[in-house]
Amino acid sequence: MNAYQTYWMRYSVNELTYEVIDLGEQSGPCSVDIAELVEKHLDYESFSLSIEPIDDGCYLIQEYVYNLKREITSVDGICDCIFEIIPGFVDYFRMLIDLQDYFDQIEKDNLISDYQLQLRNQLIEKANRLWEDRE
Repeated sequence: MNAYQTYWMRYSVNELTYEVIDLGEQSGPCSVDIAELVEKHLDYESFSLSIEPIDDGCYLIQEYVYNLKREITSVDGICDCIFEIIPGFVDYFRMLIDLQDYFDQIEKDNLISDYQLQLRNQLIEKANRLWEDRE
């Protein structure tokens, strides 16, 4: 589980009449594992990357979900290509966070910043793995 919030159900019981009154839920702490969340967002259904040799020292990099395609000669070329998806992922995450009312604006900004950094780091890891496994 990469994000959850605790809720406590609360009731009041009148000991004389045994009447139960629902006091409503009380929100507890919220926990977000940014690394797990980014990993989930980069699963095979949301991000699919391949590399194929096309010429001596030149490769075709393709990301199928976002329909990115580029000829590259180094791992930096892979990063340049796949970094194009970062704004879309961050905008989607920002939209999800903005729907939540239990974060103040500073917490939202920190979560979005952490998400963007973690996304960039995980994309670099994927690019490096792909480059190392080429051919």
